[in-house]
Order: sequence, then structure tokens, then C-alpha cells
Amino acid sequence: MHLSLEALHILDTIDRTGSFAAVAEALDRVPSAITYAVRRLLQC
Repeated sequence: MHLSLEALHILDTIDRTGSFAAVAEALDRVPSAITYAVRRLLQC
């Protein structure tokens, strides 16, 4: 399995913040972008 640096950053931020909404705010993205990234990770 190959994880991108972006994916690892998202996972780390989820761990630190505890919610997708907080991740989206912290990374200046919309929540749906975080959900999409996590879904792609789960498919690996």
C-alpha cells in the first residue's frame, strides 16, 4: 500500500483533532474533500 504525504497529513490531523470538520478547518479544505480522501484510503 502506498500512502501519499497528503493522506498521512490528513490521518494525523484526524487523530489530533478528532473530527472531519475540524480537519477541514485546520487544513483549509471543505469537509467533503476530507471525506473523499479518507474513502480513497479505505479502498487501498
